[in-house]
Amino acid sequence: MQPNEESISLFQRGLFGGSQIFTIDSFDSVVVRTRKLHKKQDYRVPIHILNPTPYRFKNTDFPSLFAFIGFAAFASFITWGAFNTKTQYDFYGLMGMALSLHLVAFICLSMFFNKSRDCYIFTSKYSGQTALLMWTNKPNERIFNSFVEELSKRAGFVDSFEISAGNKSLSDEIAKLNELKKAGILSQDEFENAKQRILNTLKAQAKS
Repeated sequence: MQPNEESISLFQRGLFGGSQIFTIDSFDSVVVRTRKLHKKQDYRVPIHILNPTPYRFKNTDFPSLFAFIGFAAFASFITWGAFNTKTQYDFYGLMGMALSLHLVAFICLSMFFNKSRDCYIFTSKYSGQTALLMWTNKPNERIFNSFVEELSKRAGFVDSFEISAGNKSLSDEIAKLNELKKAGILSQDEFENAKQRILNTLKAQAKS
């Protein structure tokens, strides 16, 4: 995963949570595509709004886990009783009850996986709300860490070049961009995008 690639993607698949793809398509934004059963959602998150440092959020939904264990144990007990009954009528009745309890146990298990979270969250530096949520170490730790580091680096770069009104001159900003390009940190396209963003910011400040 090279920082100068035009697009960098991270594909993640959850057990019950569907799938999601994050793509850094330029120096400006992250395209997110989520798929869960029949629901599809595509949206774009500008990199300049991201806090460069994500935080890890881990939560285990113990109520649904305990409910799953309880219903599964009860269903197993009923199943054992069905196979030890003396009449066929009782067997079918108990097996019907056991199957219903197994279904409830499965629902509790799916709730456990849907509500339990282990993820990295990038927040908006303006609102503090969640902007990107990524499942930890999926598809694997190396790919995940590489993508998060690249996104953090780009968000940090954008953050460092935000211009306060009347703060720094255009020549100073472009000189710093040139240094980063010469060092191989920025590609030519990334250099042009960042320079254009600085120009746009200065123009907006001049109008206000």
